[in-house]
Amino acid sequence: MRAARKLLLVCGSLKKTSANRGLLRATANIIDKDYKGQFSYEWADINLPLFNEDVQNQGWPEPVKKLRDQVQQCDGIVFGCPEYNNGVTGPLKNAIDWVSRVEQGKKESPFENKPACVMGTGGRGGTLYSQENLRNICVVLNVHMLMKPS
Repeated sequence: MRAARKLLLVCGSLKKTSANRGLLRATANIIDKDYKGQFSYEWADINLPLFNEDVQNQGWPEPVKKLRDQVQQCDGIVFGCPEYNNGVTGPLKNAIDWVSRVEQGKKESPFENKPACVMGTGGRGGTLYSQENLRNICVVLNVHMLMKPS
């Protein structure tokens, strides 16, 4: 039997009661109920220090190493993407900036060729602009983002 595909659940909000965290929890519940054995998941922690090349050059902070390993080892990423000022949140962009760095001696970032999807909720217009913003970022990183529905 084939091993379960591992999904990484990434909430773009640091707020514990975020609606987008709730959306990802609902996704996790569906996986647990209807897809046990086919999919497994783990949660990403994006509460990271601000990206700074000087810090990177001194060695990757432990929470950054953990997130990079999670991205490297997962089979796909599910983003729960709130919208702040018509774009992705600062914490999400910061996490992407840390993970997208190519480690010395390697040829690609952990994001290379990863499949991903995005969903979001909130605000009057939903999260249309932040989802579009995230998709544009992912194109540059060679993350294969599911394009529909939007």
